Amino acid sequence: MRANAIGFILTAVAGTSYCATAASLVTFQFVAESVSQYSEAFYTVPLGTRVVGTYTFDLDTPGDPPASPVGFTWYDNAIKGATLAMEGFGEATGYGGGTIRIGNPVRTSGSYNFLSDQYVAYFPVAGISLDTRVFGRRNLVGAHIRMADLDMEGIATADLSANPPDLSYFLDNTGPDYDSDNAELYLTFDTANSGYNSNPFRLISLIRVPEPSATALACIAFVATLRNRRRH
Repeated sequence: MRANAIGFILTAVAGTSYCATAASLVTFQFVAESVSQYSEAFYTVPLGTRVVGTYTFDLDTPGDPPASPVGFTWYDNAIKGATLAMEGFGEATGYGGGTIRIGNPVRTSGSYNFLSDQYVAYFPVAGISLDTRVFGRRNLVGAHIRMADLDMEGIATADLSANPPDLSYFLDNTGPDYDSDNAELYLTFDTANSGYNSNPFRLISLIRVPEPSATALACIAFVATLRNRRRH
C-alpha cells in the first residue's frame, strides 16, 4: 500500500508539472518575404521568396533586467523550439535554447544614437543547406527576428507577453534612418570561420497560434485518472 501511495504521489507531481509547463508555453507564427536579393558573394534568392515559421517560448521565463534604465530585458533560453520553411529551399527545425530580448525602450549606440522600442527573438535552427558562390555548400544555423520602433509605441512593457507586438508600429517607416523602424527576419548560415547573415526578409505577419487542444485534453484526462485512482 505504501509503495502504491508513493507511486501515486510521484505520478501526480510529474503530471501536474507537465500540465503547468504546457499551460505556460506560447507559440508565435511569422511570415516574412524577401524584398532584396542576397549578396552576390553568397547566393541569390528570388524576390518575393517567403519564409514561414513558428517559435514556442515559455511565458514564465524570468527576465534579466537591464543594467541601466535604458536597455534590453533578456529572457535567456525562453524559446523551447521552432520551425521554419523557406519557399523553394526546404524546411528546418529548431532545437531549443533561443533567446528573446525586449527593450521598452532601448538606447541604440554606435553609428546611431536614439531610443526605440525593440523586440528581438533568436533561435537556432537546422535542416536547410544552400550552395553558395564563394563558401561552398553552407548550412542554416539560426534565425533572428528584429523589430524596432522609433516612436516608442510598439511595446507597452518589457515583460514577456502572450500576444505578439503589433507589426504596424514597426513598419510605418518613420525615423532618421533605416534602422529606426523595421520588422525583419535574418537567416544565419555557417561559413568556414563564422556565420553569414542573409539580407533581411520583411516581416508581413506575426500572430499567436492557439495551443493544440490535445495538450488540454491530455491534462483533463490525467486529472480524471487521478480521481479514479483515488476512489479505488
